[in-house]
Amino acid sequence: MSLFKPYLGKPVAIDVTDYRGMTGVLIDIGEDYLVVHRDSSYYYIALHHLHLLTADLDTQTTTSSVPRWTASGSDFNSLLQTALGEFVALYITGQQTLYGQILHIKDDYIVLDTVRHHISYIPTFHIKWFSPAAAEGFLDKDASLLADPHLLKQTWQEQLKTCAGTIVVLDLGLRTNQVGRVQAVEGGIIELITPDSLSKCWHSAHIKSIHKPGRA
Repeated sequence: MSLFKPYLGKPVAIDVTDYRGMTGVLIDIGEDYLVVHRDSSYYYIALHHLHLLTADLDTQTTTSSVPRWTASGSDFNSLLQTALGEFVALYITGQQTLYGQILHIKDDYIVLDTVRHHISYIPTFHIKWFSPAAAEGFLDKDASLLADPHLLKQTWQEQLKTCAGTIVVLDLGLRTNQVGRVQAVEGGIIELITPDSLSKCWHSAHIKSIHKPGRA
């Protein structure tokens, strides 16, 4: 992406979907993502969620740091494959950042074992950015047993159907009607029965994550 080359090695301010005001030094450019270095962290930002990039004129910081995973002309999905099995910080929505290990990568979603929400299914499209994180004390040595690959489907829509009859949390449970039992999945619509016995119908295209509260 040649339009971003003049910003390489310079401080920038970036707004992405649901996350505004990120600052740092632009240090790498992938096919459809940017890499920003801030403090001691590297942020891999999906380009389709970029709203605005400008020069950060208030900061004079530069860096010669090399990111853990380099772009080398690759795309965002290839970058995720590089991070398979790694512990990451990942942002999808709201004020919370997910921390966890990437267990599996499917056609259009990933399976993450998160510190707080346990097994989580996250559509790749809704990942705004992710960053390598310190795994010490958090990485589960038996994490691979938590999400049986034989029970995972290749696509997000197929995987949603396997949630029927189970208790789930949608989108980090930021709203009270995002926790309940999946009654049915049909035509991209998920019917959720909330603890007050009410039926809520959600369109799967707008669901950014599904979390399984239990580890069993």
